[in-house]
Amino acid sequence: MQKNLKEILTCLKSGGHTEKIQIYNSWNYLDNSGGGRGLLEIPAAEYFAGCIEYITGKDWGEPPAKTGVVYSMLPRAFSALFDGKKIVPGSLLRSLCLLPLLKRLHVDTLYLLPVFASSGAYKKGELPSPYAIRDWMSVDPSLDDSALDGLSVETQFAAFVEAARHMGFKVMLDFVFRTAARDHVLADEHPDWFYWIKADHADSFGAPGIPGLPHSVVDDRNVDQLYESADMRNFANCFAPAPDMATVRALQGEALRQNSHWLTLLREREGLITMPGFADTINDAQPPWTDVTFLRFYLDNTAPARKYFGENSAPFIAQDGVKCSRFPGQQPNYPLWEYLKGIIPSYVERFHIDGARIDMAHALPAELARDILAAARQSDPEFILWSEEFNCGNSASLKREGYDFLTGDIFGIWNMLHDCGFGEKLLTSAASVIPSTAALETADTPRIALNLNYDDLFAATWICALFCNSVFLINSGQELGEIQPMNLGLNNTDAGRLVLPKDDPRYGLLAFFDNTYFDWEKTGQIFDLISQAAKTKKDYQELLKYENLDAELFSNGEPLLQMIYRDEKEALFLFFNRGESPVSLPVVNGFEVIAANKGSLEWIEPNGTVVLRCVCENEKKNQD
Repeated sequence: MQKNLKEILTCLKSGGHTEKIQIYNSWNYLDNSGGGRGLLEIPAAEYFAGCIEYITGKDWGEPPAKTGVVYSMLPRAFSALFDGKKIVPGSLLRSLCLLPLLKRLHVDTLYLLPVFASSGAYKKGELPSPYAIRDWMSVDPSLDDSALDGLSVETQFAAFVEAARHMGFKVMLDFVFRTAARDHVLADEHPDWFYWIKADHADSFGAPGIPGLPHSVVDDRNVDQLYESADMRNFANCFAPAPDMATVRALQGEALRQNSHWLTLLREREGLITMPGFADTINDAQPPWTDVTFLRFYLDNTAPARKYFGENSAPFIAQDGVKCSRFPGQQPNYPLWEYLKGIIPSYVERFHIDGARIDMAHALPAELARDILAAARQSDPEFILWSEEFNCGNSASLKREGYDFLTGDIFGIWNMLHDCGFGEKLLTSAASVIPSTAALETADTPRIALNLNYDDLFAATWICALFCNSVFLINSGQELGEIQPMNLGLNNTDAGRLVLPKDDPRYGLLAFFDNTYFDWEKTGQIFDLISQAAKTKKDYQELLKYENLDAELFSNGEPLLQMIYRDEKEALFLFFNRGESPVSLPVVNGFEVIAANKGSLEWIEPNGTVVLRCVCENEKKNQD
C-alpha cells in the first residue's frame, strides 16, 4: 500500500472518528446482502477503511496500453447524496471509495474537472465554479472529508490518485490557463498580470459586438469592423491601469487589520476591479463570465488595439486579445509564462497524474502553448495530452503539437440520428489524424437522456462506443440517466436548468455552481447499457479502426443504418432501423448476438438496434 493511502487508513482506524454517514445501497459493494434502493446508515470510518482495504487488497490487472474509455468527473457532485433533508457534498475520499463502480463501466481513464482551490468572490450560485481557479498550486479545500480531520486535502488527493492507479486507471486533470478567478492569488504580488476596469462600469460591462454579423470567430476579415463598432469606444473606456504595488501593499496591511480582502478595499477606495471574462468570439450569446478574468500574457495591447487607441492606452483586451494565438502582442509577459509552464510538472511530481486536458489552449500564445506541452512531456514522456479543439479539421496540426486526442464535435450530432446525413456527418470525425472523443453529452451540454427516448439512446450509445478512431467519453451521471445538466455552456439556454420536477431537491441546480448530486439509486438499465457497450469497445479495440469500417455503407443515408467492421479474423455488425417497417437482416449462420433492442438475428423492428459478431471463415478453420 502506498504512502498516502496508508496515512488515510491509519487515520480512519485510529478511532477518532465515530460518526455515522448515509450511503446509497448501490455504493455498498462491500456487503452483497445490501442491494436494493434507498439509503444505508453506516459508521463512516468503518466504511471508508473497508473500501480502501478492498481496493488495495485486490489485483486489478495492468492498465491498458492506450486510452479507450474516459469518465468525466466533478468529485464534489460525483460522490454527493441527498440524505432526505439536505444535500451532502462529495469529497475526494468518498469519490475514491466509488471507483470500483467505474470499473463496472470498464472505464480506463478518469478525467477530473478542475480540483484546484477555487474562489467564491463572484460565484454564480451556492458554490464556486471549479473553473474560477484561485490557486493552481493548491487542491480545493472543499474536497476535504471530515472523517480525515488533520490530514491535508493534498494528502487526500494523492491517495485518490494512488488508489486509482492501483486499480489500473489513468488520471487526467483539466487545466485552465487562459482564465483565472478574479481574486487569484497571483494578483497579490503581480497586479500587472491582470486587466482592470473601473468598478462603476461593472454592471454594464460586456464584450463588444458587430450589429448584423452572425456569431463569428474573430479574424483578419472582421477585426477592423469590431474596433469600428459603436460598442468598442465605450468598452475600451471601461479599462484602467493596474494599481501600483505601493497602493496594493497599503491596502493589504489594512485588510489584514480589518479581516477583509485588499481587493474589496481597492474597489471601495480606488474604484478598480479585475475585469470579467467573455468568449473569444464575436456576437456570442453567452453573458459575461463574471466569476473569472483574463491573464495578461502580453504587456502591450494587440496591434488592432494600438491602431485604434494608440500606444499609451490602458492595458486592454477585446476578443482579438483573448485569442492571442491569432493576435499576439509584441511584449510577452515571460515571468507569467514561466510560472504557468511549471504547473503541470508540479502535479506530475507531487501526485503522479497521467495526463491533462488544457481548457482554451487554442487561445493561448502559440509559444506558451508549445512550452506548456513540452514541459508536461519532459516531466513524463508518456503524459497524455487532450486538446479542447472541436474541429477535427485541425487534427493534423494538433498531432504535430503533441496532442494524443481532441474533443471534436460528436457530442452535438445526436439530434440528427434519424437524418439521412447522420452517417456522413459522423464520418468527418473518423478522418481525424488523432482520435476524437465520442460523447453523447459533456459536462457543458444538455443531457442525452433528456433529448433521446430509450430506443434512440440504445442505438446512440452503441454507435458512440463502437465508433472508430475515438475515445468513448462518459459524462458523470450519464450512466444513471440524469437529465439535469451540469452547466449551460454548450447548446443550451437558461431554461435548460429547469428540466426536473419542481419538488426535486435538485430543481434548477447546476453542478458547476451549486451543491447538487446524482441519483445513484438508478444504477440499472442505462448503467448496464453503457457498461456492455464500453466493454465491447475495449474487447474489439483493434478491430474498430477506420480502415476496417465499410464507410460507404455507413454513410449511404438508408433507413437501415449499418456500421460494419471487418478484418481477416472477425467482424462486428451494428444495425439500427430508422425506418417505419420491420427489416430482415442480411446475416447467415455463425453470428453471435452481442446486444439487441427490439430485434434478433433475423429481423429488427422500427427504432430497433442489433449488434452482432462473427468469426471469419479463415479464422474458423485455424481454430478448428
